[in-house]
Amino acid sequence: MTERDIQIESRNLNLWYGDAQALKNVTIAMPGNKVTAVIGPSGCGKFTFIRCINRMNDLIKDCRITGELLFGGKNIYDRDINVVAIRKKIGMVFQKPNPFPMPIYDNVAYGPHRNGVRDRHELDEVVETSLVAAALWGEVDGKLDIAALDLSGGQQQRLCIARTLAVKPEVILFDEPCSALDPISTARIEDLIGELKRDYTIIIVTHNMQQAARVSDYTAFFLLGEMIELGKTSRSLKIRRRRVRKIISQAGLDRAIRRDIMVQKQYQTELTNVQQNVLRLGELANSAIKDSVEALQDHNVEQAEAVITGDSGIDGLSADIDALCMQLPVLKQPVDRDLWTIGAVVKINLDIERMSDLAVDIARVAIATRDKKHVRSLIDISAMAHIACEMLGGALRAFGELNSDLACEIAKLTFRRSPSIFHNFY
Repeated sequence: MTERDIQIESRNLNLWYGDAQALKNVTIAMPGNKVTAVIGPSGCGKFTFIRCINRMNDLIKDCRITGELLFGGKNIYDRDINVVAIRKKIGMVFQKPNPFPMPIYDNVAYGPHRNGVRDRHELDEVVETSLVAAALWGEVDGKLDIAALDLSGGQQQRLCIARTLAVKPEVILFDEPCSALDPISTARIEDLIGELKRDYTIIIVTHNMQQAARVSDYTAFFLLGEMIELGKTSRSLKIRRRRVRKIISQAGLDRAIRRDIMVQKQYQTELTNVQQNVLRLGELANSAIKDSVEALQDHNVEQAEAVITGDSGIDGLSADIDALCMQLPVLKQPVDRDLWTIGAVVKINLDIERMSDLAVDIARVAIATRDKKHVRSLIDISAMAHIACEMLGGALRAFGELNSDLACEIAKLTFRRSPSIFHNFY
């Protein structure tokens, strides 16, 4: 690939969603009038990358991009770039067909009409030319006034392609265009992509390795936000009967495996840190409950004020736990067990933080009643606090040890002890 062949190029492209980095120093060059397939596991940054190419990520709050993305040698993220003009030149076809709720004709003519074309004869020509190029004209000729939503899924996807072609782009981005289609419709879309590359540059995101081998000239392999390898799609290696295509070299695969192992270790470390932080949060809340009740019973203002002051530290740790839980799925696609753990941590974190707020409420009552005598003894309240702290400590041990038997015993305490305490109190 020579420099003259390159139409789209990224240089050290980085992207963050808030604090989570989705793309990491992506440097890639894609030639014109070729099909480049972007492959990789879910969450690796494929779709995020192609959204950068026509600046769709601009619409996402807290999205931040550094580096360069060149189209025709010009950085599309320069301040003087007309974003609307860029999106006219770089069209996009999405995973799920999304025709407008209007007739077929109006769907295709929508773009040219919005761009100032008003002559009916010219619009007719654009509609027919686009539908022919999208291999749909033969199926809808004479039916252009019917609703686009009445077409089949495969026809709707080709209509979306025709709508993209109508504004005369130079590049077409495809986001898994066949994932929701049947095999026959998939074959038609793949054949169409092969024809379109004569006039357009095609970039297609796909999970289907065989599809990448069938339709692409070049293949880029993404993993964990990094572009691991880009090269010509090999069609020479075929494994018996299965006819599996070799997409990436062994060296690239080895690098990906090493990086995956490193990320897996980091992920497990962060997951362990989250669990330990939850246990620490529970200990702090437990202490706050004990101290607030003691302050109420003993009219100890200093102890009550210490509980209120210490709540900011508990809130900060709780916020850190929430942030870590949000970052973990970005670091690595979690398995079911990990998702259960993360979901449990989020729920436990919220419950413990609420318990801490209740301790603060008790401490404020202690301050407000410091000069008043209790109407009756607070022995029952002290006993309730003791049971609550005992249950919280046991529940946290059960969580940390994944001990279901202990968890069941803690749950039984609610029914075995609480009624008598409440009865005595009231």
